[in-house]
Amino acid sequence: MNVNKFLLVSLILFTVVLAPIGAQDFGFEDFGFSETFTDTEENSALSFSGEFDFSSRFFINTDNPETGFVETPSSILARIESSSPASEFTLALRLSPEIVANKPIRIIDEATLRTYWGDTVELTVGMTKVVWGKGDSLRLLDVVNPHDYSDPFNTDIEGRKIAQALIKVDWRTGMVSKLEAVYVPFFQGDYLPLEGIWAPKAFTDMRAEIWDGFYSGAYNTNHAILIAAGIADPAAATIAASQSSAQADTLMDQLLLYPDTKSLEWGQGGLRYTDSFKGVDIGMQYYTGFLRTPAINADPAVLAATQHLVLSYNRYHQIGVDSAFALGPYNIRAEAAWHQTYDPKGTDPLIRNPFASMVLGVDRAFGAVSLNLQALGTWITNLDQVNNVYDIESTSHKLSGTVMGQLGYTMKNGKMEVTLAGAAAIPDLNWMLVPGFTITPVDDVTLSLNGYFFGGDSNGQFGQYHARKFLEFKAAYAF
Repeated sequence: MNVNKFLLVSLILFTVVLAPIGAQDFGFEDFGFSETFTDTEENSALSFSGEFDFSSRFFINTDNPETGFVETPSSILARIESSSPASEFTLALRLSPEIVANKPIRIIDEATLRTYWGDTVELTVGMTKVVWGKGDSLRLLDVVNPHDYSDPFNTDIEGRKIAQALIKVDWRTGMVSKLEAVYVPFFQGDYLPLEGIWAPKAFTDMRAEIWDGFYSGAYNTNHAILIAAGIADPAAATIAASQSSAQADTLMDQLLLYPDTKSLEWGQGGLRYTDSFKGVDIGMQYYTGFLRTPAINADPAVLAATQHLVLSYNRYHQIGVDSAFALGPYNIRAEAAWHQTYDPKGTDPLIRNPFASMVLGVDRAFGAVSLNLQALGTWITNLDQVNNVYDIESTSHKLSGTVMGQLGYTMKNGKMEVTLAGAAAIPDLNWMLVPGFTITPVDDVTLSLNGYFFGGDSNGQFGQYHARKFLEFKAAYAF
C-alpha cells in the first residue's frame, strides 16, 4: 500500500470508527444530534469582518538617490462567517493588484466548513489554513500549508499562507488534550518570486547564465546561416543578434518544467497530538509530504537535451515535538523535528539529505519594555558525500542557523511603540536590521513606519538584498 492510500484509509478509519465509539461512550445527546438539525434558523448567526492595509515603500539608493523608486504592496481581506451550534462556514477573499494580475487563485483566502459532533469531534473540509506547532516567527512544525514569498518581508505569517483543499478531524480526547488528523489530496509548493526585485539572487544568476547560453548557441547558428546566404558583417552580426535575443527570450519563457502535482500520488497527511501537564503545553506529530522548495536539475546535459530546467519536489517524513511554558517571568517556546528524505546516504544530487532542526524562542516584558528572541538551527547529514557540482546541496552547510530578535518600548498606554528588530544568518554572516515606530490612534487603525536595512554576504539570505534597503509606511484598518 503506497503512502497516499495509507493516509486516505487511516483518515477514513479515524472518522468512521472512532466517531461511533465516541457516540457509544457519551450518548447521541452528547454529540448534539438531538439539537443539531432542529431550530437552525433561530440559532444561526452571520458576521462580516476584514482588514485593509496600504503600504508605500521608498527604496533608497545612497549612491544615486534619483534612481530610487516606490512600491505599494496593498491588500484588502473580507471575511464572512455563518455559524450555528453544530456548524460554521467561513469565506475569506483577499484582493490586491499583485493577486488579481498574477495569482488569481489566491483570491479565495479561505473557504472552510466545520461541523461539530458534540463536544468531542470536529470535522473540517474545504480550502483552509492549519496552524501546527508552538513557534513564533520561526516555525518547524507548521507544515500543512505552503507560503507566498512574493513579498519576503510580509510579517503576517497567516496572511501569506496559501489555503489548501483538505480534510481534517479534531478529536478532543480529554479536558485539554486533542488528536488531529489531516489529509491533503494534492500538493502545492511555496510561491517564490522568479523575477523582480525579490527574486532570489541564486536563481536570477542561474537565469542570466542560461540566457547567455541560449543566446550564444542561437547566435552562432543564425550568423552562420546569414553569412551562407550572402549577407556580410556587420549587417549579419546585427540581424543575428536581434534574432538570437528573441529566440533566447522565448526559450526563457518556457524554461521551468514543473511536475503535475494535482494527482492523488501527491497526497500528504499527518497526525498531531497536544496536551498540557502542570502548566507545560506539549505537542507531538508525524507528517508526510513534500518539501516546499523545488529541486532544480541544473545539469547542462539535461538542459541542452530538454531546453528546460526540470523541477521536482522531494517527499519526506517529519517527526516533531514542541513545548511552551512559563519559566518565572520568561515565556519559552521550543520545537524540534527530524526530516527523513529518500537520500539517506547523501549521494543523489536531486534529493535533499535527511536533516534535523530545532527552534527555541523566549520573550519577556520588563514593564514598558518587551524582548523577543528566537533561534533556528539545522544539521544536514552526509554532506561529505556531496561531490557533484550540480547537487542541490552543493553550497549548503552542515550546520546553519538564523537568529532573530525584537526590542520594544511602549508609551501612551500602549498607543505608541518604538521597536528595533533584527535577524542574522550563520555561518554566512549576513543580516537585516529593522527600526520601527507604530501608533494606534484608535482601536481599529494602526499606522507604522519601518526601515529595512541589509548587509553581510551578498549571496546570503538577507545580504542578497543589500541594494534593496527601503523605508515603509503602512496604514491598516480592521473592520
